[in-house]
Amino acid sequence: MTTIHNDLYKVIKTICLDNEQPEEWFFRGITHLIPKGIPQSGKDFRPITCMSNLYKLTTKCVTAVMQIMVEERKLISDNQMGTMRKVLGAKEQMLTNIMLNKANNFGLKTAWIDVKKAFDSVTHKYLIKCM
Repeated sequence: MTTIHNDLYKVIKTICLDNEQPEEWFFRGITHLIPKGIPQSGKDFRPITCMSNLYKLTTKCVTAVMQIMVEERKLISDNQMGTMRKVLGAKEQMLTNIMLNKANNFGLKTAWIDVKKAFDSVTHKYLIKCM
């Protein structure tokens, strides 16, 4: 696996610093999933985007490095369990809430808020500056 490290590094560097995307690495295809039962029309098929393995590998590498940097610099609150490594997120948050509530004689209340597209508000320029 280490034989592709240099090439992968060059591609990631080109993407991050030169803002260029090598099309052959990021080719994606559309596949339509067959629904259960017999489809009656085209709308019965659900389209999904299939990314290449190189794209998946690239994003996994970048994500791993970014996650370490974010943790080391304490850029995200410890309460954001979904962004921590080795933490599944909602399940751990729920168990933590149950323990806290039990410790407080079940007098605490919890509200779940799911902010749609929360990370769309963070610009790539800011992320690069953080790196």
